[in-house]
Amino acid sequence: MLSAARTVLGRGADTLGVTHPDEGVALREGGIDVPILIFRPLLPGEEDDMVRYELTSPISSFEQAERLSAEAQRYGQKAVAHIKIETGMCRTGFLP
Repeated sequence: MLSAARTVLGRGADTLGVTHPDEGVALREGGIDVPILIFRPLLPGEEDDMVRYELTSPISSFEQAERLSAEAQRYGQKAVAHIKIETGMCRTGFLP
């Protein structure tokens, strides 16, 4: 995964996306410093890695936002989030 990340960054990508926070952590520990978006919903207990490794968390509920914000405050940081909006596909996100 680290090799693939370096390849796409070398070809002009400026952001990466992965499915799980542990994949984002592995990229950070491998020296990758561009924004990394986690694609799946934030699960309870994952806030620490999201904040500590500055991973972009998808937020689709106030509960998730509150958990992420509380963890960021604990570190004295601002959380990075991608706000998901329910656009009518009945998947996930805040209602407009």
